[in-house]
This record gives sequence, structure tokens and C-alpha cells, in this order.
Amino acid sequence: MNVWICIAYDPLPGIDHTTRLLRYGTLAEQLAEHGHNVVLWTSTYDHWRKSQRFDHDQSVTLSPGLRVELLHAPAYRRNISLTRLRHNRTLAYKFAARARSTARPDVIFAGIPCLELTEAAVSYARENGVPVAADVQDVWPEVYATILPRPIRPLGRLILHREFTRARRIFRNSTSVTAVSHQYLSWAQEVRGGAGAHDAVFHLGYRFPAADVIAAAKAGEAEFRARIRLPADRNLALFLGQFAASYDIETIIAAARILSSSARNLQFVLAGAGDKMERVQRAAAGLETVTLTGWLDYRDTLTLLQSAHIGLAAYARRAPQSLPYKPFEYMAFGLPIIGSLGGELRELIEAQGLGAWYQAGDATSLAGAVLALASSPEQRAFASRRCKELFASRYDALLITRQLIAHLDQLTRTTR
Repeated sequence: MNVWICIAYDPLPGIDHTTRLLRYGTLAEQLAEHGHNVVLWTSTYDHWRKSQRFDHDQSVTLSPGLRVELLHAPAYRRNISLTRLRHNRTLAYKFAARARSTARPDVIFAGIPCLELTEAAVSYARENGVPVAADVQDVWPEVYATILPRPIRPLGRLILHREFTRARRIFRNSTSVTAVSHQYLSWAQEVRGGAGAHDAVFHLGYRFPAADVIAAAKAGEAEFRARIRLPADRNLALFLGQFAASYDIETIIAAARILSSSARNLQFVLAGAGDKMERVQRAAAGLETVTLTGWLDYRDTLTLLQSAHIGLAAYARRAPQSLPYKPFEYMAFGLPIIGSLGGELRELIEAQGLGAWYQAGDATSLAGAVLALASSPEQRAFASRRCKELFASRYDALLITRQLIAHLDQLTRTTR
């Protein structure tokens, strides 16, 4: 197959070396390794590091079967901003212009949240008779409405009418809608006005690192613990991620404060940075049982994941996430999960014995869940084993990617 992957925000294979590959980078690599030809269309702007990779359009050939087309688009500092909209529109415009002079693909896989680029890819596909899958990784523009207080959400949807119309056009004109969860697929089908014959769910999963990478990270544990002043002989309850609006960081700190005098064998490790960093630092001031690591490089995160005992999938009450990356990452390392998302994640945790659920925003609820797991080595061992088993059988990203490649191959047959 000749495959185009159209994305705006994911780390890039062969170009971004400071972080792990996610859904689209893994797909591009695996397609090329299995003999397919891939063009990955993306932005010069690195969404995660907030910096330009190149100061002009750039074409990078990584292997005979994999080429990355980077389109120069304006930088933005805030994820919700007019400058990000300008970035997205520039990216879509440049893709539409360049696509016309590029060899026609057999199938296109275009990711949402960048509605503008995905709409441009779907328009190209329709004009040229190419099957296209619109992949829902975030429910844009619904995500903007969900963060508003419930009484004014209808007003938010009214303001976002043009973006909902854009999403509807994308879903109605796509050969297939894929999504990272059943909740997200149901949302897309509702926006479109019905299910499609080729719609499917492919979870995010997690790509487990190579054995030598894991071994190197493990070997650096003593140095890492000394560097971040991590106390020895304590059970580590780990939050690894962004300090952003949709994460329940303040509740973790409040739970740590509740347990600070009664559970001295517990250490809460908050690894990350983001918009709420200063607020988090103020809330955690003086708490010896909370360690703030700041942003970590990839090797350090692997060291921490191997050292931890509990994984905190802590999301705010109105968080739009459904089945994000974090629970699968914890599963891969056998970390019992304490999560706050309802729906599919809660069902997964409770039905499969992966850990515990707590009420978002309720520090007493979280403190009780953490204490119960920390106090029971037997319960932790059971949950850890179930996490590893479920990861190996369902949520290994390479397994999911193989299924996704088969789906794209099936789509190419719809136009023959």
C-alpha cells in the first residue's frame, strides 16, 4: 500500500529523539517495516516542546518506504489560542497545495484533533477517489464545550457551530471513522448522524521499550533517586503527565496531606510540568511526602515507572478523556491503576481487577484508594499481574498497530 498519514501534533520517527513515539509515529514505522510506502504529513512545529523543528518546509526521507513532509506553520505558546488556529489553517492550506503535486496514495489516515488538516485530507480523498479514515483521538470541538459549566454548554456549542459543522463534514465524507475508544466513536457517529460500515475502535495502547533501553533505565535508578531526592523504602504513588486543566493534580496533593501523618511509608511522586505548575508547587509546599520532579526525559520516566508501586490516572471531574495513553503505560509496567475517569476506564479497572476508582475532586476518596492498595501487598500483586496480562493480550501498541494496518488494507479494497 501507499499510505498517507496526516497529523499535526505527534512525535515524529527519526526526527524527534527526546520522547517516545505515539500512535501515528508507531503506525508509520510499522507500515514501512512491513513493506508499505508511507508519506507522513505534519507540521514543522513541535507541539510538545513548543519549538520549530525547521524554519521552512522540509522533506525528510527516513528509509526507502518512509518520508516525512513537514509543512512550515506558525508557532503558538498556548494550546487554546488564536495563534494555534492560525497554525492549523496554515497547515491545512499548505497540505492542500502540496498534495496536488504528490503521487496519489492508496489510502489516507488522518488524525483528529486537528480538524483543519483532517478536513483538507478528506477533501483531497473525495476528489481523487481515495479511501480515507478519520481517526478520533480527541473529541474536537466537543472538548471545548465539556470544560464549560453545564448550564452554559449549549452556548458554547452555539459559538462552536462552525467547528461542529466541520467535524460533521469530515465524518460524513470519510470512508471510515476510527477512534481510540467506544465513547469517542459513539460521539463521532452521533455528530455524523449514524454508524458507518467501516467504523472501528483501535485503542491507543502503549509501545513497550526495547529490552536494552529498559535495562539502561533500571541501571540508573540509584543516580536518579539521589538526583530528585526520592526517599528510600517507601511505596511510590506516581502521577506521570502534564499539569494541565484536565488533570486532578490538586486532589492528589490534598490526599497526600490527609495521609502525611498516618502513612509515612507512602511517597507521592508528581512527574511533569505544565500550565498549573506554579499552583501545584504552592499546594505541595512543606509536604515531605510529595516529590515534584519537573519535566523528565524519556529515560528518567522509564526509571520511575520501574520504581513505582501505584499509577495515578488522575483526571479532573469534567475531563474529556476516555481511554488515554496513561493507563496503558501503567499497565505495561504492572502498576496497579487508581483512576478517576468514569465510563470505559472505570469499567476496565473494576471488571479486570486492575486497581481502584476514585471520585475526581474528592481527596478523601483518593486517599482511601491509595491507602488500601499501599497497605495490601497481596492486592497490589494481583492487580499488577492482571495489568501485565491485559496489556500483553490487548493493549500492546504493536498488536493494535497490526490490526490497524489490516483495517487500512481492507479500506483500499473498497475502491477496487
